[in-house]
Amino acid sequence: MTTNGLFSESSLGDRLDPAAHLWLVAPGVRTVLDALRPCGGITRFVGGAVRDALIGRPVNEVDFATTLQPEGVLDALQRAGLKGIPTGMAHGTITAVADGKGYEITTLRRDVRTFGRRAEVAFSDDWETDATRRDFTFNALYADEDGTIRDFTEGRRDLARGLVRFIGRAEDRVREDSLRLLRFFRFTAWLGQGEPDPEAVDACRRFSPLLGGLSRERVGHEILKLLAAPDPRSAWALMTACGATARILPVPPTEERWVRLVAAQLAADETFAGRGENLRRTGLLRLTALTPPTPESAQRVTEALRLSRAEGRLVESWGRLAAHLPSGHTAKVFQAALRQALYDEGEEVALGAALLRTAEEGLTLDEVGVREVINGWTSPMFPLNGEDMRKLGWEEGPEMGLVLRAVEAWWRARDFQPTREDCRAEACRFADKT
Repeated sequence: MTTNGLFSESSLGDRLDPAAHLWLVAPGVRTVLDALRPCGGITRFVGGAVRDALIGRPVNEVDFATTLQPEGVLDALQRAGLKGIPTGMAHGTITAVADGKGYEITTLRRDVRTFGRRAEVAFSDDWETDATRRDFTFNALYADEDGTIRDFTEGRRDLARGLVRFIGRAEDRVREDSLRLLRFFRFTAWLGQGEPDPEAVDACRRFSPLLGGLSRERVGHEILKLLAAPDPRSAWALMTACGATARILPVPPTEERWVRLVAAQLAADETFAGRGENLRRTGLLRLTALTPPTPESAQRVTEALRLSRAEGRLVESWGRLAAHLPSGHTAKVFQAALRQALYDEGEEVALGAALLRTAEEGLTLDEVGVREVINGWTSPMFPLNGEDMRKLGWEEGPEMGLVLRAVEAWWRARDFQPTREDCRAEACRFADKT
């Protein structure tokens, strides 16, 4: 598995310092805590925020666990003038809106009965019982208002070791919720170090058929998150060995191209920095690399993972353009084709397609001069316009538009080099031919 090297066991202390973790004292966070405090009970931070803070990752979402009953939470928020949304009242979850952000507040629970992803729960005031019903040990970490860590499942130890470990019996956790199977691979991609937990791997292998019962939206969400990890190749290989990828993707994946793509992305961070790359887009490009380069395959993957229309179009565009970029040619030919792609399709499509094509050819970006093109790229303006055409004697109308498009295609084919006078002359030559 991957070795992230971001933290050690000694770095995971007993307390998060609010001076170093400003999310602990963010205005919205304090507003929610101030609203709940007069009602008594205990409210703590829980889950991903605590986990990410311990390993120095940015905290983007803050969730709370509380001993207060859901109705009490709603009443407390209303008395404080805050909006409370009963997003999962039956399971004890209220969303508080404060300082323009949403915060999930969930009453401590214990499972009475489970039905796949659904469960009948009873509310509780026992923190250890609440911890043991969660998925992974490092997701069952709590923190008091002052940052004091509460760890009932040895989550800090596993976090330091890079061990993704189910709480209790892995088989039980996966049976309760088969989405946890995908979450195991996702967290392995992001946090795993060394060899994976054998009990977890065995459970995922035996229960991979349960993936067929999950909603396509949830599967797609998890897969894109997994693929967006800095280097998800080992986790993906493990998922494939467990039989999970064959139950998710409707077409055989193009493994070699995708492995090369990830390597190229890791080597090209500086080139692509600040050019619209985000986690979901990164995962989407890597999904495209795994998809055979045909429109039919792109459509099947889009449907199987319930991607949005915009995402489906992007997968199709990346695959289509990558297939049309030149192969086996000199850097000069590739650079000219890339400039045309940048002009026609925009940076997001052109850069993704360039990565796909070079990965397919087993080339580096520098071997075909991609970095040189990108760093010096400014989209050129077609030098001819309607006013020029009127001065040449053309009247406004469809015929003028036809000539302008023909001259622009001629200009593009010559790598945008012809000047305004060159384009005017070509327009006159075009007129002589018609």
